[in-house]
Amino acid sequence: SIVMNNRPGVSDQTRERVLQIIRENNYTPNVNSRKLSTNKSFNIFIAVDTEYASFEDAFYNSALMGIIERCMENGYNAVLVDLTRDTTGNILLRAVNQKNVDGVIFLQSIRDIFREVCVSAQLPFVVLDAHELLNDIPSVCCDYKAATERAVRYLLDQGHKQIALFGIGEIPAFFRETCAGYLKALSSYGLITEDAFTHSVLPTQDSVEQALDVLLSYQMPDAIFCTGDLIAIYVIQSLNRRGLRIPEKISVMAMDNINASLLCTPTLTTVDIDKQKMGTEAVNLLMRLIDHDVTVQYPYCQLPPGEIIVRESVMYRHNEESDRTFSMQ
Repeated sequence: SIVMNNRPGVSDQTRERVLQIIRENNYTPNVNSRKLSTNKSFNIFIAVDTEYASFEDAFYNSALMGIIERCMENGYNAVLVDLTRDTTGNILLRAVNQKNVDGVIFLQSIRDIFREVCVSAQLPFVVLDAHELLNDIPSVCCDYKAATERAVRYLLDQGHKQIALFGIGEIPAFFRETCAGYLKALSSYGLITEDAFTHSVLPTQDSVEQALDVLLSYQMPDAIFCTGDLIAIYVIQSLNRRGLRIPEKISVMAMDNINASLLCTPTLTTVDIDKQKMGTEAVNLLMRLIDHDVTVQYPYCQLPPGEIIVRESVMYRHNEESDRTFSMQ
């Protein structure tokens, strides 16, 4: 039991001998016996609320891979749960009453009703891809402000000065963080921007089309940075239909690095966000909470952005007006 549960109490030599016997005999512990002896269900709920996220979202599909793999490594089942219509929290309450769940990973956010259920039942939970870090909500996220700053600095280094931002306004905290990274990058180059260059959009074709109509009627930018690959793909499709060549006429860049970023024409330059690692870290944090790890002082984990994946949608632009700054409306 000590060896199977990776606990201290035996020497390294003894541990290896036991593991060798386990491998030779293809031994697996009896699940029902483990449940009785540990008072655990070995089920982790992965809860989605389509007000915030979706299992169909390419971003969360990658994160789910990390969650499922890490759950398996820890001997847990990953159970997908749709909370969209469960406005009273009955699914969670039933699972708690039946002792059928040991912890929950919520995607992006958590409603008050579900939080109250977890707190009341002393059920550990973690919010994956949280956009607001609060000390009383265990969370795992990426530093999207730093990711945006990295992307915009790259565009500036490529000679782009008139850079528009298309951000997801329906997630206010995310929009604020990405705008802050955008402005910080411009400021570091002695630039300020105009209000007409910052657009709140939904990740839909119609919303992107409307934002482009407004932007292009005002001024043609050198580049557009989008706070998600899907938005950038819609931008590329719309610009292609308008006959505006990418990147010769205008560069497009984003962050996420979902698989679809390779399928558009031209392929999309983007900042990699390690979604699978986010899923892994969410399970790691949840396991520590389940095991009552008293060393968890700050119950959140913020991962740094990954590298810039250079593809075809951004080119170096020689700008003769590179010293010009924007006015603020």
